[in-house]
Amino acid sequence: MGQLAGKTAVVTGGGTGIGLATAVRLAAEGAHVFVTGRRKTELGAAGATAVAGDVANPADLDRLYDAVRARGRGLDVVFANAAWASLATLEQVNAISPGPIDPPGITSLFGEDKAPDVKARLGAGVAMGRMGRPEEVAAFVAFLASEESSYVFGANLYVDGGENQV
Repeated sequence: MGQLAGKTAVVTGGGTGIGLATAVRLAAEGAHVFVTGRRKTELGAAGATAVAGDVANPADLDRLYDAVRARGRGLDVVFANAAWASLATLEQVNAISPGPIDPPGITSLFGEDKAPDVKARLGAGVAMGRMGRPEEVAAFVAFLASEESSYVFGANLYVDGGENQV
């Protein structure tokens, strides 16, 4: 089993991109993952317990909480990959500030013919010269969720390919 065996995790915005990659990675590390998002049809891809809803809706948050509570094992990890971070009243948390990440939406937003140019322009402003992948952010979330990060507390950590160093 992985480094998160026996842990319970919640991933918001888990239907695509960083949220989906994080849900998949946390599950691969052994966590039982609850994934939530507004598009119910996309939530099943993570192989996690899907609870459709909008984190800005208190009734949907209650339903998510009820699902986690019904499992009876508490909650160890919350990855607020959606607006929930601004709604939560958590005292000290670690935050991840990703740089430009290659989401599935760029192609649908700009079209097949323009997407490569948009991605190249976004990646050009990064020291590594490319956009990040959702799986790269997910790996960092898995690290923060593990005991390996036990001395990291209240930090804002950049997963941005050096974008903030340029």
